[in-house]
Amino acid sequence: MNYKAKPLSPHLGIYKPQVTSILSILHRITGVYMFFFIVIGALGIFFFKHPLDFLQYQKNDAGILTNALILMLFGFVFCLSYHVCAGIRYLFWTCNIGLNMKGVRLSAKLIIFCTLLFIALSMYLFFIKSMTM
Repeated sequence: MNYKAKPLSPHLGIYKPQVTSILSILHRITGVYMFFFIVIGALGIFFFKHPLDFLQYQKNDAGILTNALILMLFGFVFCLSYHVCAGIRYLFWTCNIGLNMKGVRLSAKLIIFCTLLFIALSMYLFFIKSMTM
């Protein structure tokens, strides 16, 4: 018998990136980032509560540690704001609201706008609060 090779099923490399597919993949990535941030944050709180010899805060360069923590915090704020906005979109989709192409494109624009708005608002509040200290 002469078997022919079966065609491969389409994969991400074949399709042209679309806004909806990029937002869906980004929703998953932000969920994974938030999971690891929460785990690392919980471990960090534990180690600051019960410091070991190699994790003494005084031995670390406070400026580098502070900047890294601020960067991680804003990464978490971005992930949280995006994940919440996209999650609300998926809740609407579950109720069969906005499933036509016009609604999909509008909700994608709203997700991007609201995420940027939440990030700008949180950065503003963070820096105003840190300047008054």
